[in-house]
Amino acid sequence: MVSTVLQSMHEILRFFFAERPRIPSDRELACEMAAGDQFEALAARLIDSGWSADEVANALLSLAVRHMQTQLENATDEVRISAETENAGH
Repeated sequence: MVSTVLQSMHEILRFFFAERPRIPSDRELACEMAAGDQFEALAARLIDSGWSADEVANALLSLAVRHMQTQLENATDEVRISAETENAGH
């Protein structure tokens, strides 16, 4: 199971970084630093509740990826709606 989780995480991270070959902004880095302690505390609470470190890492990564997918879908919908509204006005 550990190797499957690590392989999945590796594939997700490889895809993520291949699609985003850029340097994070200062604001993104500041946000990451601000969230770091809370993130570590959440991971520790989950591990203390009986989940393995691999299960916790996989769950948190899956949630982050799903969050990014939702943001992308929302942005795509906004662009589509904007284009439809613009085309309807002509």
